[in-house]
Amino acid sequence: MFGSNRQFTLIGGGVILVLIVVFFLTRSSVPFHSDPEIAKIEKLERARDAKGLAEAVKSHPREDVANRAMTALAHVSKQDALTELQAMLSDPRVSVRATAAGQYGSLAPRGQVGPLVAAFKDEKDPKVKAAIANALGQNQGWDGVAPLIPALDDPNTQVRTAAANALLKITGLRPDITAKSTTADRKRVIASLNARIASMKTGYDNYWNSQRSKENK
Repeated sequence: MFGSNRQFTLIGGGVILVLIVVFFLTRSSVPFHSDPEIAKIEKLERARDAKGLAEAVKSHPREDVANRAMTALAHVSKQDALTELQAMLSDPRVSVRATAAGQYGSLAPRGQVGPLVAAFKDEKDPKVKAAIANALGQNQGWDGVAPLIPALDDPNTQVRTAAANALLKITGLRPDITAKSTTADRKRVIASLNARIASMKTGYDNYWNSQRSKENK
C-alpha cells in the first residue's frame, strides 16, 4: 500500500515537473506590457513593422504611446524614423515634440540639423526648446552653433543651461555663464563668442578632420 502511494507521488511529481518545463519552453521570452496600447507598440516593434509604428507616431491620441512608438520606430528603421521625427517636431503636443527632438538628434548623421535649427527658432515652449538645444549638442553639427549662442540670453533658465551645454559639446568650449549671471554678463559672453566664431570653426574642423584621419588608419 505504501509502495503504491509512493509510486503515485513520484509519477504525479514527474508530471508537474514536465508541465513546468513545457511552460517555460513555450512562453514568450519577451514580457508583454500591462498597458494594452503600449503592448501593441511592442508587438509592432518585435514584428519590425515600420509602417504600423509610423502610423502610431502620427495618429495615436495618447502622447506616451506616440512617444513609445517613436522610440520603437528608431530601433526598427532609422530612415523611416527620421522622416517621421522631422514631422513630429511641429506636432501640437509638447511631449511629442520634445521626444522627437531627442530622437532626431541622436539618429541624424552629424551635421544634419536643419530641421532642428528651424524648430529651435520657432519653438515657444521652454521645455521643448531646451530639448531641441540638447539634441543639437548631441548631434554636434556646426550649424547648431549660430542659434545656440543667442539662446544663452533666453528668458528661461532651462533653455540657457541647455544652450550652454550644447555649445560645449559642439565646440569644446563652455560659455562662462551661470544661473546667477546677469543679462549684462550674458550679453558680454555672447559678444565674446561671436567675435571668436571663426577660430572656433577652425578648431571644430581640425578636430573632426583628425577624427576622420584616425578612422582611416
